[in-house]
Amino acid sequence: MKELIKLSTLFVVGSLLGYIIEVIYKRVISKKKWTNPGFLKGPYLPIYGFGTIVLYEISSILINLLNVPKPLEVIIVILTFGVLLTFLELLSGFIFLKRFNLRLWDYSKRRLNLNGLICLRYSVYWTILGVGYFYLLHPLFISLTNFSISNQYVSLIVAMIMICILIDTFISFNIPKKITKVVSVIKNNIL
Repeated sequence: MKELIKLSTLFVVGSLLGYIIEVIYKRVISKKKWTNPGFLKGPYLPIYGFGTIVLYEISSILINLLNVPKPLEVIIVILTFGVLLTFLELLSGFIFLKRFNLRLWDYSKRRLNLNGLICLRYSVYWTILGVGYFYLLHPLFISLTNFSISNQYVSLIVAMIMICILIDTFISFNIPKKITKVVSVIKNNIL
């Protein structure tokens, strides 16, 4: 149960922070206007939730494994997060494109891109975010998850937000309609 609360807390906090980052980025840098950066209705981006879990787990592993001089540690951390977060973006983009025919972002006009799903510029951004997380935020997230695990009210709030994200995802992917369609096909084939 503690692991579920920890992962849920990381997912919720990452999804909410990711939404804030994207809204500010789109307002200040890219589109110069306020826009909802995701396909869900609520103020969260699940890809950042999954990314936060990846950052947390990889940071925990690296902290235990890295017993090298500081300059080598920094190089390992940079390469690890650069490769992993770029791969996460590529995998997420590919899944949404192939499975749902939905392109959440398009880097095809950026230099050094791969099918518009990843590009060097954003890989550098993700690397900076990952390294910043490792050196600045990881201890804070350890405290946050421990607090969430030990405080039933915080755990309840996290659970309620998770339920909202799941319902939003369920509705946004039109799952009720798809279930009704499948049930109808099954009924027609049986009768």
